[in-house]
Amino acid sequence: MKVKIYTIAFNRPDILKYQIDSFKTYIQDDLEFHVVYDTRDNEHLEEFSRICEENNVSLHHHISQPGNTPSFYNSDAIQWTYDRFIKPDEEDFIALILDHDVFLIEEFDVSEFMDGYDLAGLIQTRGSVEYVWQGLIFFRKSSLDDLDFDFYPQAVDGQMLDSCGGTYKLLRNDKIKFKPTDVTYPDDYQGINLKDPSNSNGGYEMELHVDQKFLHSRNACNWHNGLKVTDSKKTSVLHTILSDFIEV
Repeated sequence: MKVKIYTIAFNRPDILKYQIDSFKTYIQDDLEFHVVYDTRDNEHLEEFSRICEENNVSLHHHISQPGNTPSFYNSDAIQWTYDRFIKPDEEDFIALILDHDVFLIEEFDVSEFMDGYDLAGLIQTRGSVEYVWQGLIFFRKSSLDDLDFDFYPQAVDGQMLDSCGGTYKLLRNDKIKFKPTDVTYPDDYQGINLKDPSNSNGGYEMELHVDQKFLHSRNACNWHNGLKVTDSKKTSVLHTILSDFIEV
């Protein structure tokens, strides 16, 4: 079955090609790759456009309004992507929604992974409420076509849920076969202390998802710093890791 990836990018055109290359190298399915550039301006549009054109992937430009929170921006871009491109698509496929700082570092067959399941992802918990982390979501389009797919932050049972909080409804739907994924936080990589704050941009460490096949360079967009990238050392660490898997 075809797999359609939608990666949500806010900045960091410097790592976009690495993400595209990592999925084209290791994914085992018929792949279609889309970049959704969410922005309040056109600061990186020319560079994103060039990278997408050179790598034969689709670019979609989502212009959002200023004055919202990072969680809302992220959720709004995902909701726009789902409503505009995924739901109206008449083809059946498996969709992957990604953060722009998630990289595939080992061969992976999405169709095999999703066999028998409608939805997969990492469970986030706030109090007794569970929802799906926005950074790596798998779902079978035909299974969810008739459901209310809500990616926005929510207040549920007295708990504030951030990006993709509305997915709590999907986890409470007994008709949906959900596959939870895992995450680990490696201590080091080839002698590099990944937990050193100077290597993790103040504590935003590297993560490994789905049996350590997906590398997440957590918070590469620097949402806590107004999306201003000041993590040159962490980026250097990312380059070191990725160079063992793709050409960097």
